[in-house]
Amino acid sequence: MTDLPLRPRRSGWWERSPAWSTLAACIRGHPLLFGGVVVAMAVATVLESVSLVAFFPVFQVVLHPEGLSRVTGVLGWVVSLAQRLPVGGVLPGAMVLLATVMICRAGVVLLREWLIARLSGRVLWDVENSVLARYAGASPAQLSEQKQGTLLFDCTVAPTRVALLVRKIPQWIMEWLKVAAITVVLLVAFPVPTMVLSVVTAGVMGLLHALSLRIAYTSGKGRAEANAEQMTLLHELLTGMRHLTIFCTKEVWLSRFREQTRRYTTLLARFHLWLAIPRPIIELAIVLLLLVSVGLLSAWSPTHMTSALPVTGLFAVGLFQLVPSLSGLGRLRMEIHEALPNAERVGQALTIPVVAVPHGQRRFDHLRDGVVLDGVSFAYPGRPPVLRGLSVAFRKGLCTAIVGPSGSGKTTVLNLVLGLLEPSAGCILVDGTPLQAYDRNGWLRRIGFMAQEPFIFRGTVVENILIGRRDYSRQQVIQAATIALADEFIRQLPHGYETILGERGTTLSGGQQQRLAIARAVLGDPDLLVLDEATSALDAVSEQLVQQAIATATRHRTVILVAHGETMVASAGWVVVLNQGRAVEQGPPEQLRGRRGAFTQLTVPVAG
Repeated sequence: MTDLPLRPRRSGWWERSPAWSTLAACIRGHPLLFGGVVVAMAVATVLESVSLVAFFPVFQVVLHPEGLSRVTGVLGWVVSLAQRLPVGGVLPGAMVLLATVMICRAGVVLLREWLIARLSGRVLWDVENSVLARYAGASPAQLSEQKQGTLLFDCTVAPTRVALLVRKIPQWIMEWLKVAAITVVLLVAFPVPTMVLSVVTAGVMGLLHALSLRIAYTSGKGRAEANAEQMTLLHELLTGMRHLTIFCTKEVWLSRFREQTRRYTTLLARFHLWLAIPRPIIELAIVLLLLVSVGLLSAWSPTHMTSALPVTGLFAVGLFQLVPSLSGLGRLRMEIHEALPNAERVGQALTIPVVAVPHGQRRFDHLRDGVVLDGVSFAYPGRPPVLRGLSVAFRKGLCTAIVGPSGSGKTTVLNLVLGLLEPSAGCILVDGTPLQAYDRNGWLRRIGFMAQEPFIFRGTVVENILIGRRDYSRQQVIQAATIALADEFIRQLPHGYETILGERGTTLSGGQQQRLAIARAVLGDPDLLVLDEATSALDAVSEQLVQQAIATATRHRTVILVAHGETMVASAGWVVVLNQGRAVEQGPPEQLRGRRGAFTQLTVPVAG
């Protein structure tokens, strides 16, 4: 299952609430497991009643055997059943009956908990994958508006708490059924004290319920927000550690993190305090009621007290079975309400419209003519246009350099060509066909891409060049590394191509990372190479090595590169100069250099 079956909201309260609507969608995906949980709960409820009643024959035989013949009704039927068991007497029969019922009850309870655990595990899998798939399908422009910590929270922590809800809700319902079953048995055996108990317990639980639910929901919502902000700050701190250290500002991020941690722990402590309140109050009320009942019975008639001991024992067992259930009801209800904000977050993540870049089904095999931007404009939501009516042709077999000041739209042009963004106006044509008509994955498989900051992850050198692609051999990987002038330094690593690289490539120099990225880009002999300021962050020696690697990799290929210096531009056959989203100059670099216009002002002469 890759997507939750969320339906339009209906008139029912469970459909009007985003949290309950999300939970309903989670459960709808697994009808057999959910049905098994319902059946197991019903059987466990019946056995709960039977197990309590099964205590009575044991109490009757031990405490008042003379009264066996006078027991009537349901209790009399249970005593009669114990007498008929062929085990050598009433007491052994009563014990075998009780043991049998308790074993069956334990088995059904374990089955019920296993089914609930399976259901919650499936829901966790569904929600995590559905949220992640939804974010993965969004356009970069939409994702750029979200905090990284919020995305991480919605993909990991929130689904875990939704799965917790799926576990807690059946348990909460089961506790209610258990309370109802025990109460029915006690009403039959001991009506007046049970009715008094019901009134007192309902009053106590109603008061606690009114006070605690608001606190539980507010605590859960606040903790979810604090946790998401913690993840954002942690991501920023770890990725920007070098810069924060140099500017001596790590303490600013640490103090922000501590503030969110303080908020989270304060809300957590308050929640657990309210979580602990119901049990001692309910235990005290039940024990006092039991003592009062026994005292009144003893004062009324000492002789009647003896004959009533079996029923009193049954009442005591029932009360002490009720204690964990009644306290569990309050605890589970608070835990459910505390987790509801996370279900709301998941519901929002799954229902907020995803702005995906459209693409068609037409197969793309090879680039025949080139790529043309025809009157293309683009603007990020709520921002001024980045590109304004841009018309540029990237011809096959030609290296085209894009230059321009910061913010002129150079990287946006690359993202549009890659198909990661959709033009606000105009059209992108590939061999005369709109880019949106092609299958996007087929188009991207024929493109080699290299960014200014290469994506190096924890894995071997081979894995970093393949970056998850499985249809290339080791020999092809080595050939790509050789083209990128990376084979020599790779073989000098401790384990060669099997050397494990640290996260973000910290074990490699900047130039080595870039040459590894070039090898990744040329693997599979792509039709189009797209290079985004590949040497802008390198020192002179590393830049020269990377430029040599790029020159080797781009020979006889169609190339689009964003350049910042004269050396990179010199290898281009065509230059496009951007300024404020428009092409202010276009042409061969020698021709533009002779005009001494915008191009000459932007490029940096080569030393010497």
